[in-house]
Amino acid sequence: MTEFEAVAAADGHAMGEAFIFRHDEMVVPHFHVKKDGVEDEISALRASFASVRGYCSDQLGKAVSDSERALYSVQILMIDDPEWLQAIEGYIKKDLYNAAWAVECATSDIVAALSSVEDEYMKERIIDIVDIQKAVTEELTGKARRHIRLVRDVVLVADNLLTSELLALEGIQHLKAICLDAGGKTSHVSILAKSWGIPAVVGLKDFSLQVKEGECIIVDGYEGRVMASPGKKQIAGYGKRKQEQEAEEARLIRNAELLARTADGVRIVLEANVEDRLGIGDAIKAGCEGIGLFRTEFLEMKYGATEDFSVREGLYDEIASSMLGHGGVTFRTLDIGGDKFINGLSGQEDNPLLGWRAVRFCLDRKDIFKSQIISILKASRHGNVRMMFPMISTVEELESCLLLLDEAKKELGKKRIPFDPKMKVGTMIEVPSAALISDTLASMVDFVSIGTNDLVQYVLAVDRGNEKISHLYRADNPAVLRLVKMVVDNCHDKKIPVGICGQIASEVDMLPLLVGFGCDSLSMPPLSVGRIKERLGTLSKPDCENLLNNVLSMNSHERVAEMLKEFNNGRKT
Repeated sequence: MTEFEAVAAADGHAMGEAFIFRHDEMVVPHFHVKKDGVEDEISALRASFASVRGYCSDQLGKAVSDSERALYSVQILMIDDPEWLQAIEGYIKKDLYNAAWAVECATSDIVAALSSVEDEYMKERIIDIVDIQKAVTEELTGKARRHIRLVRDVVLVADNLLTSELLALEGIQHLKAICLDAGGKTSHVSILAKSWGIPAVVGLKDFSLQVKEGECIIVDGYEGRVMASPGKKQIAGYGKRKQEQEAEEARLIRNAELLARTADGVRIVLEANVEDRLGIGDAIKAGCEGIGLFRTEFLEMKYGATEDFSVREGLYDEIASSMLGHGGVTFRTLDIGGDKFINGLSGQEDNPLLGWRAVRFCLDRKDIFKSQIISILKASRHGNVRMMFPMISTVEELESCLLLLDEAKKELGKKRIPFDPKMKVGTMIEVPSAALISDTLASMVDFVSIGTNDLVQYVLAVDRGNEKISHLYRADNPAVLRLVKMVVDNCHDKKIPVGICGQIASEVDMLPLLVGFGCDSLSMPPLSVGRIKERLGTLSKPDCENLLNNVLSMNSHERVAEMLKEFNNGRKT
């Protein structure tokens, strides 16, 4: 038995066979072919060219920006270049190189020639040539990135995992746990795992290289522990913990109908973070008082992106009607970019976390943005729909969003299409600039939601998905806490309700501080509601406010953590 410890990303215990998924660098095979095998190599080469060209042509048809169209147009021109194909075939015929080796050699010749010219545009084409070489070689070797398809119960072990890869995974019912070499507690893969109730441990470094396919794995998502090839004692211990976990979850579900309030009667609305229709049932079952954050971009990642959001009207309408009598739903408009990419709507960037994402993308693509706003407005006829904008960093951005909303309302009014003209509209506070002007932003909307996952990373300049610096990502850092307190106070001064929808909303140990802040609502994964509601009932507002005042005077997260631990252990601070 070998035990590993890393970051506990999603609660739960699980055991199963390891299913290994790695994004390994491709090694081009080098070997000589016999003369009678030359035609077979050339046939394989031409087939791979045809396949890659078909893909590029398909992507060109889906392209939504000039830069994307230019990229795929250039790649098609390269694929159609007869001189490149002839050079490759020359290596096969004359030197008897296998096709993949020949592609590598011919491409190296072109790259060397371009590297020596002074024309910067021609030099920039090198990356396009190498990209095409990789695509052709993947076709030849059959090593294109494989799609994850599960046919039996497994623990998914990977070097890393893109959000799109997890959403596209087939056989999700067989996914018992996730173990990643990379990643952080608030990465979107971790968020999805938590929402789906799938135990996850991330930041395991080279774990995927140390385990074998089919090896027995035990995952403890509470403590961030993973055991490979456990013995009988460890397996028995897992069985006991699993039973205890199931009993605990059943007990908490029985409290679903209880109101969320402190011991001294202060009400805090507990809502759910949801990514798709399947999460609605979990939210209702857990006793949530609404959907505080519906991440609409996950629908696009899961069901396929489209410029015409009218096709989503049926989904939005279904979600809104499902929440009738259960507190309603808050649709967050598209938050793509960062670590969430949608083919055809977003692309790779050198610095995506500070790049073309969320509302920045939407305000550049107002055709897409307005279409989504109209779809949400149509669903609002049920009367229990709210909408909020992500990643707002300036007053001008929020003004632009509200102007587009007003235009959408007028369009629907002219067409006499029913919608709720009084639909509540909010903004998220996720970046320091928004927090610093939160008094102004709050005066422009009906509610505010603090997205602490992004706020922490931007305040502390720590990439939340980077396991190398995960120890610096601390929501209990005094700088973060002081900024959150300022936002809550600014909103309340404007008589605007404010909630938190980040990871800390689901952390029992952090709850006393959230009560101390005076948050009106907390939004979290449905499975976290029971524990938060239970802990909330043991707290009093004055005690939590006193704790917060003491914490805000601290100058290190170590001291804050120590004070929180003392308070949660029953010693008042």
